[in-house]
Amino acid sequence: MEMIKMDDYASIHNLKSKNVSIREISRILKLSRNTVRKYLRENCSPEYRLKTSDQDDEQQLLKPNKSKWDRFHDEIVDMLFNKRYIGSRIYNELKSKEPAGSESGFYAYLKKLKNIDVAKKARARFETGPGKQEQFDWSHYTVKIGGELRKVYVFLTVLCFSRYKHFLGSFDMTQGSIFESKEAAYKYFGGVPEESLMDNARQMVNNASEKNFEWNAKFLQFMDYYGVIPKACKVRHAWTKGKCENPFYYLEQHFIKGNEFSSLDDFNERLLAFTEKWHTEHHEGLNAVPLEKYRLEKEYLLSLPPTPFVGNHEIFRNATSDSLVSFEGNKYSVSSYYAFKNVWIRKSLGNKLKIFSQKGRLIAIHTIPKDKGNTVIKKEHYEALIRTTTGYNKYSKEKFLEYFPGQEIFIENLASAKRRNWKNHISKILRLTEEYDAETIEAALSASRARNIYSYDYIHAFITSHYDIENRFCGQLDLFDDQTINVNLNQYEEVANGTV
Repeated sequence: MEMIKMDDYASIHNLKSKNVSIREISRILKLSRNTVRKYLRENCSPEYRLKTSDQDDEQQLLKPNKSKWDRFHDEIVDMLFNKRYIGSRIYNELKSKEPAGSESGFYAYLKKLKNIDVAKKARARFETGPGKQEQFDWSHYTVKIGGELRKVYVFLTVLCFSRYKHFLGSFDMTQGSIFESKEAAYKYFGGVPEESLMDNARQMVNNASEKNFEWNAKFLQFMDYYGVIPKACKVRHAWTKGKCENPFYYLEQHFIKGNEFSSLDDFNERLLAFTEKWHTEHHEGLNAVPLEKYRLEKEYLLSLPPTPFVGNHEIFRNATSDSLVSFEGNKYSVSSYYAFKNVWIRKSLGNKLKIFSQKGRLIAIHTIPKDKGNTVIKKEHYEALIRTTTGYNKYSKEKFLEYFPGQEIFIENLASAKRRNWKNHISKILRLTEEYDAETIEAALSASRARNIYSYDYIHAFITSHYDIENRFCGQLDLFDDQTINVNLNQYEEVANGTV
């Protein structure tokens, strides 16, 4: 079985975590499929070796200045480079055996070891200026949520200058979830950097080859909307994205392991609190506190656009007669007002379903069930149907004048035109206040008096012809032109006058 380098080992697991096939990993890294399977199947990593022709130089490189921790040198090297343990884990492992020196002395010893490059080539630390670059990546973990083990993908966006981070957990790693995580990070940062460094994942890159590299068109549209320049790191060059790779292991050791969460929302809320505490701790690589560095960097971030990026991962649906919207084997309720109407839906982090009206207004949020065949209903969506006409009629006149003072003439003319069922028309008009503001309805009442037509049908036709569901006047009318509106209203005139 061929031996591989540490970089190849890290790349194998990194690519596999992004659901890249073994055949594709083998092709990208130019390794046999059996070798890839071995390092995925077995919990082993290539041993740390320093190849040099001069044995004395090798010993001098491997061993820092004399320290009380020298007797644990081989164990520290093994845990640091082979097992990939973090410093606090190594220190605790050694401390349980026998004391060898102070904690500060241990970290000084560890820092010198870290400065020794695996291939005897000193890689200079690459730093960027404030507001220049972010790094983006994700990793998945098996987490106990709601009493069940679930796979959770954790997206990470980190500002390179300050190491200020934003994590967001998701039940999937779709392009929509990536967009949502980056938008949440930009909102958390209060701005955007000039460029973003990331992997060559299929959600962002169509072709990762150097000769025919191609970004995903929707991803480019998203990045262009925020004014961020995307940059992909080279395959097998994981260290170029180290500021984003390194925090995942710390997150697993200090937050994921041993914790349970009631829901994905609970996971993300506690993750945010954990991250904010992390920001106040001293960062060894920076030799500073990330929160203090972020306060400097924030001034250099570019401004956010006025509204979030929308319109590319929403799905068009039609609400049924019972105000339900179907999606992925389940049905979800919306307000009874939207029955028979078209809506937009968006799956959020694999956990929530957000439903929008045609004009982009958020009208419902539901938690997505784990199983199929469910009908998810919110009672408030059907309150308008549950209310009885009697309840409205009891004080219909008083309520009407409370909403629309000065409309006594309208009520008198309506009672004269409709006689026995005029209260029913009043009740229906009052129900319109659940969807439209008083100013919108008063405009319809004025039109009714001007045309001498008194009925709920005319009021409703006027409003739906002139106003959208978000209660905003459509000056240019997306769905109706003036001729269509006049035809609709004239039909009610003909009915009222008895000519039809």
